[in-house]
Amino acid sequence: MFLLTFLIAYFLYLPVARVLLAPFAEALSRKTRVIDTGRTIHQKNQGWGRAMLEGLKLGDLSSDCRAAALAFGLASRPSERRSG
Repeated sequence: MFLLTFLIAYFLYLPVARVLLAPFAEALSRKTRVIDTGRTIHQKNQGWGRAMLEGLKLGDLSSDCRAAALAFGLASRPSERRSG
Protein backbone atom coordinates (compact mmCIF):
# COMPACT_ATOMS: atom_id res chain seq x y z
CA MET A 1 0.00 0.00 0.00
CA PHE A 2 2.90 2.32 0.78
CA LEU A 3 4.48 1.75 -2.63
CA LEU A 4 1.19 2.37 -4.42
CA THR A 5 0.69 5.63 -2.51
CA PHE A 6 4.26 6.65 -3.27
CA LEU A 7 3.85 5.84 -6.98
CA ILE A 8 0.59 7.79 -7.28
CA ALA A 9 2.08 10.78 -5.47
CA TYR A 10 5.11 10.66 -7.77
CA PHE A 11 3.00 10.63 -10.93
CA LEU A 12 0.86 13.49 -9.65
CA TYR A 13 3.86 15.52 -8.54
CA LEU A 14 5.70 15.50 -11.86
CA PRO A 15 3.04 17.22 -14.03
CA VAL A 16 2.17 19.74 -11.31
CA ALA A 17 5.83 20.57 -10.67
CA ARG A 18 6.50 21.03 -14.38
CA VAL A 19 3.68 23.53 -14.71
CA LEU A 20 4.38 25.47 -11.54
CA LEU A 21 8.17 25.50 -11.90
CA ALA A 22 8.18 26.25 -15.64
CA PRO A 23 8.60 30.03 -15.22
CA PHE A 24 11.65 29.51 -13.01
CA ALA A 25 13.13 26.98 -15.42
CA GLU A 26 12.57 29.44 -18.27
CA ALA A 27 14.34 32.24 -16.40
CA LEU A 28 17.22 29.92 -15.49
CA SER A 29 17.52 28.82 -19.11
CA ARG A 30 17.64 32.43 -20.31
CA LYS A 31 20.30 33.33 -17.73
CA THR A 32 22.39 30.30 -18.69
CA ARG A 33 22.16 31.28 -22.35
CA VAL A 34 23.33 34.82 -21.55
CA ILE A 35 26.27 33.49 -19.53
CA ASP A 36 27.18 30.94 -22.21
CA THR A 37 26.93 33.16 -25.30
CA GLY A 38 27.29 36.63 -23.82
CA ARG A 39 24.24 37.81 -25.74
CA THR A 40 20.94 38.83 -24.24
CA ILE A 41 17.80 37.15 -25.44
CA HIS A 42 15.13 39.46 -26.74
CA GLN A 43 11.89 38.54 -25.10
CA LYS A 44 8.94 38.71 -27.51
CA ASN A 45 6.13 38.95 -24.98
CA GLN A 46 6.99 35.50 -23.69
CA GLY A 47 6.42 35.50 -19.99
CA TRP A 48 5.28 33.25 -17.25
CA GLY A 49 2.06 32.35 -19.02
CA ARG A 50 3.85 30.88 -22.00
CA ALA A 51 6.30 29.01 -19.79
CA MET A 52 3.43 27.52 -17.80
CA LEU A 53 1.63 26.55 -21.01
CA GLU A 54 4.76 24.79 -22.27
CA GLY A 55 5.08 22.99 -18.93
CA LEU A 56 1.45 21.94 -19.16
CA LYS A 57 1.98 20.58 -22.68
CA LEU A 58 5.04 18.66 -21.51
CA GLY A 59 3.12 17.22 -18.57
CA ASP A 60 0.27 16.23 -20.86
CA LEU A 61 2.66 14.50 -23.24
CA SER A 62 4.34 12.58 -20.42
CA SER A 63 0.98 11.48 -19.00
CA ASP A 64 -0.09 10.31 -22.47
CA CYS A 65 3.12 8.28 -22.76
CA ARG A 66 2.53 6.77 -19.34
CA ALA A 67 -1.04 5.83 -20.25
CA ALA A 68 0.10 4.26 -23.54
CA ALA A 69 2.81 2.26 -21.75
CA LEU A 70 0.31 1.07 -19.16
CA ALA A 71 -2.20 0.06 -21.84
CA PHE A 72 0.50 -1.77 -23.80
CA GLY A 73 1.68 -3.53 -20.66
CA LEU A 74 -1.81 -4.66 -19.77
CA ALA A 75 -2.57 -5.76 -23.34
CA SER A 76 0.63 -7.75 -23.73
CA ARG A 77 0.27 -9.52 -20.41
CA PRO A 78 0.16 -13.27 -20.97
CA SER A 79 -3.19 -14.82 -20.28
CA GLU A 80 -3.49 -17.51 -17.67
CA ARG A 81 -4.52 -20.90 -18.99
CA ARG A 82 -5.41 -23.79 -16.83
CA SER A 83 -4.56 -27.21 -18.03
CA GLY A 84 -6.59 -30.13 -17.02
